[in-house]
Amino acid sequence: MQKTIQFEEPPEKSLRDIYYIIFRHKWKAIWFFIGAIIIVNLISFFSPRIYRSEAELLIKIGRESGPALESAVAPNQFVDVTAQRENELNSEISILKNRELMEKVVDSIGVEAILKGYDKETGGQGLGQKILGIPRKLIALPFEGVAKLLSFFDSEEVKKLKQREKAIQNLYKNFKTEIIKKSNSIKVSYDAKSPGLAQKVLSKIIDSYLDKHIQVHRTEGSYQFFNDQKNRLYQTILQTSKELSELKNKAQVGSLEEQRSILMKRIGFLKRELESTEAEIAVSEAMVNTMEQEIANLPPAIVKQEVSGGALSAPDEMLKRVNELELKEQELRATFTEDSIPVLEAKRQVEEAKRILKKTEETRQITRGINETRQRLELNLLTEKSVLASLKSKSEALKEQLTKAQEELNLLNDIEQRITQLELDKKIQETNYQKYYEGLEQSLIDQALELVKISNVRIVQSPTYPMKYARPRLLLNCILGILLGIFGGLGLAFISESLNHSFGKPEDIERTLEIPALGAITSLVPKQSACKGKPDQWLPFKFDPTLPFIKDFEAVGERLIMWAKRQPSSYQVFSLTGCHKGAGVSTVAAYLASSLVHHSEGRVLLVDANFSHPTIHQIFNLNHSPGLADLVGSSYIQTSVIQPSGIARLDVLSAGKANIAQGQKVFESTIFTDLIKFWKHEYHFVLIDTPAVWEESYVVTLGSMVDGMIMVFEAEEDRWEVAQRAKNLLEMGGVKLVGGILNKRIFYVPQWVYQRL
Repeated sequence: MQKTIQFEEPPEKSLRDIYYIIFRHKWKAIWFFIGAIIIVNLISFFSPRIYRSEAELLIKIGRESGPALESAVAPNQFVDVTAQRENELNSEISILKNRELMEKVVDSIGVEAILKGYDKETGGQGLGQKILGIPRKLIALPFEGVAKLLSFFDSEEVKKLKQREKAIQNLYKNFKTEIIKKSNSIKVSYDAKSPGLAQKVLSKIIDSYLDKHIQVHRTEGSYQFFNDQKNRLYQTILQTSKELSELKNKAQVGSLEEQRSILMKRIGFLKRELESTEAEIAVSEAMVNTMEQEIANLPPAIVKQEVSGGALSAPDEMLKRVNELELKEQELRATFTEDSIPVLEAKRQVEEAKRILKKTEETRQITRGINETRQRLELNLLTEKSVLASLKSKSEALKEQLTKAQEELNLLNDIEQRITQLELDKKIQETNYQKYYEGLEQSLIDQALELVKISNVRIVQSPTYPMKYARPRLLLNCILGILLGIFGGLGLAFISESLNHSFGKPEDIERTLEIPALGAITSLVPKQSACKGKPDQWLPFKFDPTLPFIKDFEAVGERLIMWAKRQPSSYQVFSLTGCHKGAGVSTVAAYLASSLVHHSEGRVLLVDANFSHPTIHQIFNLNHSPGLADLVGSSYIQTSVIQPSGIARLDVLSAGKANIAQGQKVFESTIFTDLIKFWKHEYHFVLIDTPAVWEESYVVTLGSMVDGMIMVFEAEEDRWEVAQRAKNLLEMGGVKLVGGILNKRIFYVPQWVYQRL
């Protein structure tokens, strides 16, 4: 079963991989480094010299520093000085960059001077405005000519407006402002090609700013407005205070909260009394209804005595017992409900006594009288009705008191809301009054300061006359060019590596083709491959066991033998092929066969099946014919065509005399199948050298007949896309791929560096 290596994600880059990429593309990085430095230096050398004039302005906290304004701050008033300072400095910067101010400066200095960066009055072009003795103005003429050509169809008025707008934008571009940290100062600067013009423009900007500053902070016609508003608000405050006082007197309360507390307690008490009274009324009504029902059921008169024969007999005693039980039943009904257990039990006893009484048939003498039970219930009923009437009267009185208390609470809430609204209105009016009063005072200060042009802006440093240009900074540009060259060169190396899809390391074979990499063969001429391109021959034709890459073939042979031992079935016959002609497949097959001899106990056979370009016989200095083609054609026997290579236990079978057209027929014959069986019996390993996959069609046929195929890839030449298509073609033909060998590998990293990684 073929062993493949699967990768779930790309392997991480190691330090050796990074050094490999850098040294592999070192000439690209070096040329990029040199080019970056040259371009940066040329740009710095030919760039115009820019001079910078600087000045510093001090902005005092607050507005114009009159003594009246400074004393206007209350002693206990908190002022956020930091926020006020930042706001005022930012406001002054916005004034400095005002469009109207910039237009005024451009009109004063001149559009042409602003655009060119120099003028005649300030010393022409300034120092350092020549390149190799040629004025920079002459160098800029071609560019100015292009601009004039583009504006050829514009009218004179449009041209002037465009030039003026361009000068304003140029002024914005070259004018810089900066707040000095932890101070109340603003640093301003202007860049120009002439030091004199830089100083002149900056001075004009500052002068225009001072005038604009006073104009902005001045409030025209504000005195009358603030005075009228102050007087109006004063009268409003008086009216509100009067209305508030009248409302409190009308309410006749000392404390609204205390009065509300008393009312709430009173309302709570009345509600509790009303609820208790309503409950008592319900109980009384229930008792009245019950007693009325009982009275209705009782007769006005009852039998008090029944005599038979002059003496009381047993029925008389029974009748007396019935009366007592009925009286007891009435008393229980007055206390309990109809369905209660005592009432039901009394009714049962009365019915039982009446049933016994009916059994008697004696003649009785009956004495009747007033029913005392009914009389007593009627008295109780009258008493309960009077109680019920008094409870209803009490309930009505409580309701009236509760309604009155709630009305008083609502009135108190309305008064409180009105008082709160009046107090809020008064507070707002007082605040507005204070603002208008301060505005009135400030308008008086503005009028006074305008007369003497007093400002809170001080010029700490006047515009300087620069003697040394500010740009370009040659040393900084040189350092930036070096950094650009270094990092750009490294970036170019990594980009080139990502765009290069050729095989450079054995890991590339495993990562892209997902087949084992049996090893890599070092190239003998790395310097030629890195600098001068591909030579005609990378590996020598004559076999030489003393060459340095022999150890690479020894490692490949060991891996192949270990791979074969781990397989469940016997793997002895292998064919070797490549993706294109000249990949070194024949040389790899020859040296790999020699390494297998040293690592196996049996004999090894090397077969040359590359009929179009046979080279195995040249490597070992053997006869080209007879060979494989002659053997399959039944012209010879194996013992007469297999030649000793000169290496112990290594035999060679040359290609023989066969043209390209006969190649496919050689492997379709049954004789070649018998030969493979014979080779497996006689040899421990058999290696068959074949042409490239795309060169001959019989490569796939031969690969399906052997135990496995080994693909040879030429480093720096074979792209993994081509190799993938070749692999797919072989797998479609039923070929079992054993692995890949990277031939002509170049170690770009120096050995002393590689050993330390």
